[in-house]
Amino acid sequence: MKKICLLSLVFALTLSGICFEQANAQDFSLNAKLPMDPNMRTGVLPNGMHYYIRKNAKPEHRAEMRLVEHAGSVLENDSQQGLAHLTEHMCFNGTKNFSKSAIVDYLESIGMRFGADLNAYTTYDETVYMLQLPTDTPKFVKNGLQILEDWAHNVTFDPIEIDKERGVVIEEWRLGRGAFERMSRKLDPLIYNNSKYAERNPIGKKDVVLYCKHDTLTKFYHDWYRPDLQAIVVVGDFDMDLMEKMVVAQFSPIPEPKNPRPRIQNTIAPHKGTVIAEAIDKEDPYIIIQAQYRHPKMEYATVKDYRDHIKQNLFSIMVSARLQEQMHSAKPPFTYAAANIGPALGETSEYSTFAIAPDNDIAGSIKAVLAENENVRRNGFTAPELDRAKKNLLEQIESSYKEKDKTDSKSLTAECVRHYLDGEDIMGISNDYAFHEKFVPEITLDELNAMAHEWITDDNNAVLLEAPDKDGIRIPTEGEIKDIIESVKKENIAAYKDESAGQVLLANKPTSGKVVKETMNKETGTTEWTLSNGAKVVLKPTDFKDNEILFGAYAPGGTSLVKDKDFVTSENAPSIVDYSGIATFDANTLAKMLTGKKVEVSPYISDYYERFNGSTTPKDMETMLQILYLYFTNPREDKDGFASYMARENSFIQNMALSPEAVLRDSVQAVTNNHHFRKRPVTADLINEINENNVMSLYKERFANGGNFTFFFVGNFKPEDLKPMIETYIGGLPATGKKEKWEDLHYTFPKGVVKQYVKKGTEPKSYVTITMKGKFDWNMKNRLDAEAMIKVLNIMMREVMREDKSGVYGVGVNLAPSRIPEAGYSINIQFGCAPENVDMLVQTAFDQVAKLEKEGPSKQNMEKAIETMHRSREVNLKDNNFWVNALQSYSMNEDDLSDIMKYDEMANKITADDVQKAAKRYFNMDNYVEMVLVPEK
Repeated sequence: MKKICLLSLVFALTLSGICFEQANAQDFSLNAKLPMDPNMRTGVLPNGMHYYIRKNAKPEHRAEMRLVEHAGSVLENDSQQGLAHLTEHMCFNGTKNFSKSAIVDYLESIGMRFGADLNAYTTYDETVYMLQLPTDTPKFVKNGLQILEDWAHNVTFDPIEIDKERGVVIEEWRLGRGAFERMSRKLDPLIYNNSKYAERNPIGKKDVVLYCKHDTLTKFYHDWYRPDLQAIVVVGDFDMDLMEKMVVAQFSPIPEPKNPRPRIQNTIAPHKGTVIAEAIDKEDPYIIIQAQYRHPKMEYATVKDYRDHIKQNLFSIMVSARLQEQMHSAKPPFTYAAANIGPALGETSEYSTFAIAPDNDIAGSIKAVLAENENVRRNGFTAPELDRAKKNLLEQIESSYKEKDKTDSKSLTAECVRHYLDGEDIMGISNDYAFHEKFVPEITLDELNAMAHEWITDDNNAVLLEAPDKDGIRIPTEGEIKDIIESVKKENIAAYKDESAGQVLLANKPTSGKVVKETMNKETGTTEWTLSNGAKVVLKPTDFKDNEILFGAYAPGGTSLVKDKDFVTSENAPSIVDYSGIATFDANTLAKMLTGKKVEVSPYISDYYERFNGSTTPKDMETMLQILYLYFTNPREDKDGFASYMARENSFIQNMALSPEAVLRDSVQAVTNNHHFRKRPVTADLINEINENNVMSLYKERFANGGNFTFFFVGNFKPEDLKPMIETYIGGLPATGKKEKWEDLHYTFPKGVVKQYVKKGTEPKSYVTITMKGKFDWNMKNRLDAEAMIKVLNIMMREVMREDKSGVYGVGVNLAPSRIPEAGYSINIQFGCAPENVDMLVQTAFDQVAKLEKEGPSKQNMEKAIETMHRSREVNLKDNNFWVNALQSYSMNEDDLSDIMKYDEMANKITADDVQKAAKRYFNMDNYVEMVLVPEK
């Protein structure tokens, strides 16, 4: 009888949604309601809880689960500021069915990772709990739903656990302290017009978190964690009918609240005119300019709403393209800029332009941002701009459509979360594609030009400036910014002139080479070709993505073959070429020529290799190979491109020394490499060592010999289809016949124990980084033993330093083995903490190392480590990114590619004794560098 009732309940909950989809599947009339994704099950339980369920097999044997709580910091009372966030933390510290840290322990025991697969976040209006788990064992799924239910209404709030977790939250608060946090505190009341959002930063107030009464915390939970403010989202590789029954059975019994507290939707009131707000800080490394135009919240209910959304995307694409063209000028007014229309807090939407500016003319940069908006409002767009934007938008949506059966579950889960919280559509990619195919071609230039008057308005807008408090920087006053705003409105602004590309990328194909040797590797499913010019090509066809091909390439040499005086120039040469263009095409022209195509090609030079990486689609593969060929044979020398690159680099680094974290990072690099000439901190003086006259010769020197490269292609292709193109564009590359090899740069590590304090910053926080280096016997067993050992040690350090001592928000330890130039390893331990706790926590970290060396890993931690290795590998083997990187790594290190497929077999053989020996072998307490960031006072 219970089974019949349950089936009836499921049927009643979902029937209306299914009928709605069928009735409106392809209704393009503007007043029609938007359809729902036909593959999505949605419903509302009798207690008010919403649910979203969708079958999706990417990744295989996994499910993404979410508890979405429509409650965040904006609902806190004055005495609860920070308790929405503390509540989130408490959900991981004891529930009815999982005491203390049992949730984390359980999920790690089935191979999931704390942080990556198990996490949560709290913001102003919501709190979202996230977990991924395997679906190949039914009890894993059942227990996952139990965890969500416990979070929803069965958190225990053990008093001891509350008091321990206060310290962890304070350490998270501490890590967030700094220039950006201080500037936000100054700007928020102005940005949010003194609304509740200006008063309820999710991190909260330190004193409230430290000293609130237990019942003040639990009141927030009982007031707001209730089914009418919650949604369950489950997306993954499972039987959807069975999952829906399980969700309904699991969550229907949660009782409805009696006399629930009204959930008021806070808003941000509009204001007349322009708010001008400045925040200046001594530790701010960037100059950031924002122009914001706030409007009522966009709706996502009807077909007209969706069509308007398409127009907004086109608008954003076109303004961003204009801003990016200016970035590539010889004297760019900003080094990064973009525009976007999207949802914002407080039942509003926002059009915003964002720019990072150089410090030599901040007023001019503000004017450039505002002038482009005024130009769009006054003169509108051009037909070629709209044509390019349409092609690019259609390419994006077509690419997503082609991946409709290979979309990652996390992406689909995020759509459900946004639908529940913000009302955004979840039509599904098939409907998205159909609506774009219908509406994009018919949207007119007049419609887009009219939008400028709707979104770029004289009221309810703001101009924001964040800048460093530093001698020599001229920061305009609020009065001067107001004058800039008024002057832009009065100036005669010339309409944008579009320079059409209209050219052929490669007029004449190169003389083709030939495949002279073919080798197959059945274990990895790869094919290796040797071409007549000496180049090698490794191909791995996959079906992991339908519309993706990734590539990489390398040749030995790198900056190791360059003299010290040319090192900086050589290292930056590929980026300068990237800014300058290829053949006769500058960067802006090339971008226009690639309209409607999905092609990425990036050259770079590292210490020991010259390399390429990139991506494309099956239909654009030939275009990508043509661009690759031109990067080898016809890089463009362009004075404006060089000047633009130098301006960008100087802008990014000119104030970096103001940032405490940047100073620590530079100091660690210098000290751990014994102050090697090539490991100096990146400063303006260093960048100015770039010799414009030598850029092209050094670039060509490194990329002159295409025959010395090995190329890797992974993705959706058939080798026989690629063969003619590869023979043409790679086989046709020039080759010298010379086989270069890198030279050892002799980076050395200090001897003994080195401890240094870096005094920088005013906040009461420290950051600790401990580095150890040594020789490594290079083989797969040692690499896997080290990997397992580090996984165990991460668990041990987290359990003691975070959960027991409440001294850190997070702690990380990693070991990176390398074979080039000689086999070695580098260990790094990092954490942030209170300055007064540094010594105690460093000793605690070392105590865990000593414990592992003396006692070996616990049975539980050993099982967690091995299971995590298996589960991660299970997903990686179905991922193109993993393969393109693994194939290159194994090739560069001269490892047998077949070993990639031996990972699980060898991981199963790792013993506790192996892990213990690895800890003894790699941790040397007589030789390490300890660097600590401490406040200046």
